[in-house]
Amino acid sequence: MSPTPRAVADRLRVFDDGAAVFDPVTWQTHLLSSDGLALLEELDRVAAEGARGPDAMIEHLLRDGAAWPADQPAPRAPDLVARLQGLAELAWHRRARSPRHDHAGREAGRCDPLSSAACTVHDDRSVGAVGADPRGVLGVAEAAHRLQGDGLVLDLGAMRVRVRSSLAELPAPLARVYHWLPPPDEPGFVDCDVELLPVAGPRRAWRPGVRFLADGTEPFEPMPAGLALPQLEWGLNWVFAHLFTRHWLLHAGTLDWHGAGLLLVAAPGSGKSTLTAALSLAGARLLSDEFGVLRLADHRLLPITKPVALKNAAIDLIARRSPQAVLGPVFHKTHKGDVAHLAVPSGAAARRHESVPPAVVVFPTWRAGARAELTEVRPARAIAEFAANSFNYGVLGEAAFEAACALAAGAGCWRLTFGELDDALALLEPLCRARGGRSA
Repeated sequence: MSPTPRAVADRLRVFDDGAAVFDPVTWQTHLLSSDGLALLEELDRVAAEGARGPDAMIEHLLRDGAAWPADQPAPRAPDLVARLQGLAELAWHRRARSPRHDHAGREAGRCDPLSSAACTVHDDRSVGAVGADPRGVLGVAEAAHRLQGDGLVLDLGAMRVRVRSSLAELPAPLARVYHWLPPPDEPGFVDCDVELLPVAGPRRAWRPGVRFLADGTEPFEPMPAGLALPQLEWGLNWVFAHLFTRHWLLHAGTLDWHGAGLLLVAAPGSGKSTLTAALSLAGARLLSDEFGVLRLADHRLLPITKPVALKNAAIDLIARRSPQAVLGPVFHKTHKGDVAHLAVPSGAAARRHESVPPAVVVFPTWRAGARAELTEVRPARAIAEFAANSFNYGVLGEAAFEAACALAAGAGCWRLTFGELDDALALLEPLCRARGGRSA
């Protein structure tokens, strides 16, 4: 049985620069230009008339001479057939096959995070619940005592974890970068129990290392001894990316600047974390340097307030331009090069339970010597960028598609090329100021 016309329409979003289509069988998102959209509509009609499969649909169109919009020149035949093949398969999936036929197994026992009130998890901590006294601090002695005892609870906003470790190397750097995040008076519920342990057995003598365990599971290989803090930070990122699929997770720096939720969406190596650090030191409230956490229930951004991980040349760059920056120790020769962590700012720690609506999306790229430039990104193209830079787009399926469409349509989306941090900030601040008042 084919999906109803309304269900098909619900999976199609048309913007002025093209259309985004969610395929309920493959759980993929396709972008179509205006001519591609016209072809898809024609193929939908052919499928609805009873054509048997994509090849039969293409033959029907070519025979009728309706394979290209009348007001546009048809491309050469080989290109046309190749283009039709992909569109015909998409139309066949959308119209001629039941979505339940192929992915019912994926849906079994799974909640719809948008519409099922019975199984949506609402995290009250992220909308104003009171945690630890923001005036308190975490000292080295308290960190060591809790790590080696019942565990140190880190309340990061959207996630609470309990960390245990007997490693002598961990308390001092951890207390430095989490200084403004004291443990809550009552540990309460935690999302995950984490342990950092020394490598055991014969290997400990000739290759000492640090193991990371999350709820008893060891997700990756030990790191060399002396790298406990980087192992903890990368491990916590793994925990959040794999366990928090009730939220839509983008690979993005996230800040609140002048009341505007700012997402810096980019792949590793783009300068995202360095720009996030510079923005947080210029007065923007840090939510995360790694995750754009969009709560599906209300499409607001949640903090996951952890230190900003700086790598290689960015460490000295931030230290030189911002003497007030509090940096942890530099860890050399990790698998990502030299790494240091910018401490969680006191303001970000105090407001770690405050969500913010997204207002500005930026796709940043750092290039040495480049002049800072902002170029508007139209919605359909932004959706493709979101899908490519998401941790769980394929897991959430249609819920992520709906969220991506809403984000692309509701926020201003821009591509930023920059060579100097000050130039980038000079372009972004008026943009956030202008949109901050609209996003309340």
